[in-house]
Amino acid sequence: MPSKRVRWKDRCVHRIVSLFGWWCRRLPRGWALRLGNGVGLLCYYLIKKRRQIALNNLQIAFGSDLTHSQRTAICKGSFINVGKTCIEFLRTSGTKSL
Repeated sequence: MPSKRVRWKDRCVHRIVSLFGWWCRRLPRGWALRLGNGVGLLCYYLIKKRRQIALNNLQIAFGSDLTHSQRTAICKGSFINVGKTCIEFLRTSGTKSL
């Protein structure tokens, strides 16, 4: 059984994400996509371990077919895409289904 401290942290994170999702739903779509861009870039620069894993995977997949700058561009674009996807998910997660 999880401790009360863990449950408290989970509730806290849930409320923060819910509040952020509520805020994202009120943004115009263009602003939300730019926010997703920023979230993706922020993650690209701050999460060095994941960035390195992605770059290593691109090196394994493409070898010498791509230059380092091409792999970096693909990696950065992937992070940006995930950021946009997360924001879009938050924007639609509170809506009622049709």
